[in-house]
Amino acid sequence: MVVKIGLSNISEETLELNFKEFLSHEQYNRYYNSEDQIQSGYVCKIENLFKDKFSFKYCTATNSATNSLIIALKALDIKFGDEVILSCYSFSACAFSILATGAIPVICPINENLQMDEEALDSLVNEKTKAVMVVHMRGIEQPLRVIKEKYGLNIIEDCSQFDGFISNGRLGNTGFSDISVYSFQSKKVISAGEGGMICTNNLNLYKKIFMLHDPAWDMRIFEESIDQNIEWKESFFACARMNEITAMLIYPQLENVTEVCNEYKYAKKKLINDLKIAYNTIKIKTYGKFNDESFNIIAKIDSEINLSNFEYHTYPESLNPVDPHYYFGWRNSIKEKCKIVVSLENSKNIAKEIIIIRPTL
Repeated sequence: MVVKIGLSNISEETLELNFKEFLSHEQYNRYYNSEDQIQSGYVCKIENLFKDKFSFKYCTATNSATNSLIIALKALDIKFGDEVILSCYSFSACAFSILATGAIPVICPINENLQMDEEALDSLVNEKTKAVMVVHMRGIEQPLRVIKEKYGLNIIEDCSQFDGFISNGRLGNTGFSDISVYSFQSKKVISAGEGGMICTNNLNLYKKIFMLHDPAWDMRIFEESIDQNIEWKESFFACARMNEITAMLIYPQLENVTEVCNEYKYAKKKLINDLKIAYNTIKIKTYGKFNDESFNIIAKIDSEINLSNFEYHTYPESLNPVDPHYYFGWRNSIKEKCKIVVSLENSKNIAKEIIIIRPTL
């Protein structure tokens, strides 16, 4: 069974049709001369469709999830010297976004379910703590309700790897964050190479987000006047508005996101069942009560490898990582050594075990 996600889910006919429409309307700019032109552009279309699909009141399309995180932090008035708590199990761009505001990323350990550890979180919250950045890494839902009800802190929800999950009847978000951020970068359920979305249900936050994301912001999108008390000299302008071509690629994927996610989940369940049959020693672990089963294909050789509960890669320790995002990103953001723990021989063993299983799938 092949489940197409991202750009591979768009037919050639749809791409050709959308691109011809795009060229015929000459919708190359971020803003146009009339309200009709603004609303007919693909960026506005995906913002409106995203609101409907993901149950938000306000959505702003951007050029990346990383810029979206920076804008979200600025919209919440995170300033130099403030502390933002961040799970250790996250992408390095999360730490970078906090550093970009002048704030301090405070790294919170995780528990055996790969969620932020509540006891550790208790010890980290203090008078300097202004927000918690919660990351649903690998689609593992984090305990937002507990964090919000216990501490009352601002919560930024990084849903970059969460856009196919259903929580509390909502697609791709928990409903407990102040701002939620999504990614359309590669390897996501919805992908256009790059792109992001900032979502909120708070009108005042939305106004700030929209102003911050683009210095060419258009007042016509607001039904009410903007807050005139904003300190403009302290404002941050990202020039982060999504372009029309990116939005054109996202639109047909967003239309079918529910169907794609259902197919993806079915394929995962089938794979897990096949693995159980083919390899009866494999360990199946459940991460969090809301999540379906996750499997660990290298369980048999677990004892031979110094596994880390933070992030696991199969890069040989004698070679530089082929994807530097994690290794160099975290090294540069928190200035701690990151060790690649898998030897070349271990990598060969992993490959051997996978080859044994593959014919039965």
